[in-house]
Amino acid sequence: MRSIKQIIELLKQHCGVEKDKDVAKALKMNPPALSNHKRRGTIPFDDLASFCLEEGLPLDWLLTPSDAPEPTFTAKGKLPTGVRLKDGDSREGSVEVGVFAFAGAGGPMELVENEPIQTIDIPKHWLKPEMQAVLIRGRSMEPSIIDGAVVGVDTQDKSVVSGELYAVWLEYEGAVVKRLYMERDIVRICSDNPAFKEMQINNDEINGETFILGKVCWLMQAY
Repeated sequence: MRSIKQIIELLKQHCGVEKDKDVAKALKMNPPALSNHKRRGTIPFDDLASFCLEEGLPLDWLLTPSDAPEPTFTAKGKLPTGVRLKDGDSREGSVEVGVFAFAGAGGPMELVENEPIQTIDIPKHWLKPEMQAVLIRGRSMEPSIIDGAVVGVDTQDKSVVSGELYAVWLEYEGAVVKRLYMERDIVRICSDNPAFKEMQINNDEINGETFILGKVCWLMQAY
């Protein structure tokens, strides 16, 4: 992955500017905030993702090393297929995203079915490069997540933090959302609804690429 200094230099070339403050303006950031990221060596992923969406650029173009192949650019201002901004170009606006059903057991170990079943508007800053919006069916995660809720799953985030919510693949159920607890030799796979039994799996039986499909990064539901 490129460093924040390399990303800033690349953005200078893309925007035709010479100063960091002009890059900050293009990213709709305060110059001191960008300077802080540069000093700490951290990357403002949300701001970069928003910039790429508005510019019609793949985020990987900014993040991947310089020897990566050049991307195919879309027209400036064009968003990826299936994503539309609301409220103009404001960063406080919303984005229309497709909502998918979880993939069922018996098929490939994937998060969702192929085609969206509905669309919803989410705050623009919730959008992540590899996020999927998924419809929740069932009551196993109540009261935290109710039947009919929609969750965002970041498929790039598969690092388990004990007690957090993840989309996981279960052999006889397919893709589901559960709360994971990491212990010395096992992972506890828990529903928030006490009516549903806890499951356990040995650590050495877990393949992180297929068992953990992503981390729940937002929740939208009506009470």
